[in-house]
Formats: sequence, structure tokens, C-alpha cells
Amino acid sequence: MSASQIVLDPSVSPLVKAGYEVVVHNAHLLVLNVPYVDKEKVVRRGTLICNLGTTVCPLGQPPHHQAWFVGDVPCYANGTEMDALICQRGPIHLWTGCIASVFFSNKPNGVSHFATYAQKMQHYIGLIEAQAGVIEPGVSAKTRKEYFSTDEQAPSVFKYEDMASVRASIMAISDKLRTEKIGLIGLGGTGSYILDLVAKTPVGEIHLYDGDQFETHNAFRAPGAASAADLAQNLSKVDYFAARYAPMRNGIVSHKCRITENNLHLLDELDFVFVAVDSGPSRRLICEHLQSVGIAFIDVGMDVQINQQAIGLYGMFRVTLSTPEQSKHFFDSVPTFEDDGEGLYRSNIQVADLNMCNAAHAVICWKQYRSFYLEHNRAHHRVFTLFDQKLQLRVIAEKETR
Repeated sequence: MSASQIVLDPSVSPLVKAGYEVVVHNAHLLVLNVPYVDKEKVVRRGTLICNLGTTVCPLGQPPHHQAWFVGDVPCYANGTEMDALICQRGPIHLWTGCIASVFFSNKPNGVSHFATYAQKMQHYIGLIEAQAGVIEPGVSAKTRKEYFSTDEQAPSVFKYEDMASVRASIMAISDKLRTEKIGLIGLGGTGSYILDLVAKTPVGEIHLYDGDQFETHNAFRAPGAASAADLAQNLSKVDYFAARYAPMRNGIVSHKCRITENNLHLLDELDFVFVAVDSGPSRRLICEHLQSVGIAFIDVGMDVQINQQAIGLYGMFRVTLSTPEQSKHFFDSVPTFEDDGEGLYRSNIQVADLNMCNAAHAVICWKQYRSFYLEHNRAHHRVFTLFDQKLQLRVIAEKETR
């Protein structure tokens, strides 16, 4: 739903009719030019913000009664902070370029929920504005300026709003991934789950590289549920998965090919690469090239075997990070030999839950590298073993050079 349609929703439109300056941006509702008192007892103007519960009209009632304020900390007319409203002090990063000073939590006595966004915003405006009115009688947030909405923000890759990030108030953190151009080499079990997780981040482009068809066995170790009709189309993996995520987002680019020495240049403009291939020589070819051009990447692998006596499976999966700063460990940690019967994938047993776990650890590692998640020490090599349920981390303490 466009911002212009949202401000006309019955839950928001009373603000516009009353003369407030209303903005809809990043699935948040903003009221600009709200007068408040700072600690020096000077009247200034700030912005009141709350997140929308949905961007699909009708909006209904707000999901909660809290709101943020951008400006200095609002004070009473005597210059003391309005502690009765404040439940958290900032800086609070809402999205890139928007930093709130405080987070409010307050509602009128006897009111369990605000019925509309207009009611909620007017509640906070009234409390803050009243103190400004003591110093400057008649001052008001009702500037009678024509409201405006901001559809002009940087276009999102998503075809509908990322309300998960909005609800969690982590848009400023998610923005760290926005400009990424990601490569994903190999769309087998682990690669397809990596795609599922990365597709739900705001990365600008996801380039898929795989030369195989999507076959029946792939359906049993991939996200979602392929139909018999899907399988009958005999689609390539890249086309099948690109179509799966097309209803949700833009920016998925299909390359129906294996990466060989003849097309390594296709990787040169990427910011980060996930390598999920089952051939040792291919892994060496790809990873050596990525290191030579200074592109950070994660390589994943799995080794699952059958214990015929116990009639059960045992094994491990691995996630290995290589960066321009630290890469010497890589070829000491991963198999790159010929697949001659002694290779890591000699059994080729793949199970969806292990593919999913392997992918999740890979994406977490990438997000830590991009500072989405904080980390105490950077683990460049992670191995999870099934039998003893241990996660082993190799942390490289000293900076290496390639």
C-alpha cells in the first residue's frame, strides 16, 4: 500500500484533517514539527514516530501504545525531563539517518489500547505540546501545512513491506545489508536454504549459479513444497528458485551455468559469495579465484555416513569463512582433492534438516561479518558434529595476509 493511501486510512486521516504534518516512511508514521521544551526551557520542534502494524488498509488499531521522539529529550516547562513518558533513552537507531532520543510508553488512565493511530499520536503530542504552551502560549503542532508522504525513499527490493524488521525495530541494522550484491554458487540442499534466508534480507542483488535441473530428489531437501506440476516442467534450479522468490522480492539474477575456469569473471563484481558445491576441484578453482580478486566468501560442506550396525546416520557439517584480511587458514580447513572415492561427498547423503542447519550457520556467519550480529571473536571455521552434538569454532587471533 502506498504512503498516500495510508494517510487517507480512517486510523490516520484525522491527523491530516486536524492540520498536523504527517509522513509515512519505512512503514512508520511520523508527525513533524511537534513543539517541545528542552532542558534549557527553550521551545523547539521535533518528530514523533510510531511503527505501523501493517501497511495493508484498513490499518485498524496500533499494535502497541509506544512511540519514539526525534529531537532532544522533551522536558516539562521547568526544564526537567518528562520521565513519566520515557521508558528508554537513546540514541535509538530506527533506520539509516533516523535516530530517536527517547522511546515513550504511556497511555491515558483506563485505556487499554488506542483505537486509532491518530488517537495514539494525539495523546503524546498533547502531553508534550502542553509544556511548550506554558512558555509559548498558542504554540502548536498543527502547522496547517499540507501533509506529505515519502514514497521517494530508496526503492526496496521487496514487493511488500518488511514488517518483521519494522515490528522488531531493527531496520537500521537490516540496512547494513541493503547494498550487498551476493553470489550463491550451488543450489543443492544447503545452497537452496541459504537462498531462502538471504532472500529475506534487503540485499540488492542475489546472483544464482547452477547448471543442473531441479529434480524430484531436490524437492525433498529444499525449502517449501514443490508440486508434481513444478517437477514436470523440468526447470533448471536457477529458474525454479528465481520463480519461487519472485512474488516476494526483486533482484534475483539467474545464471544457468556451472562456474568453470572459462567464466570465473562472472564473480568479479560481487560483494560476497556463498560456495555450496560438492566437487573438491571446483571448490579450489572458485575459492582461489575469489581470494585472488579480494572477495570475501563462505564455503559450506557436509559429510554424513551410515552406521550399518546401529542402522543410523552420523557425520558433520562445516562453515568456513575467508576474507581479504584472513584467508591463509582456508585451504588447510576444507577438502579440495579429487572426488575419487575418498572425497568428502563420497556418500552424498543429504538430509533437509542438516542442510537447513548448515545454511543457517553460514548465513549467521555472513551476518556477523557484516556486523548485523555482534561477535566477541570471529570464528573463521565452524564444525558441528552430530554424534556428540558439539560445535567447534576456530578463531584466528592474529591478522593474516593473503
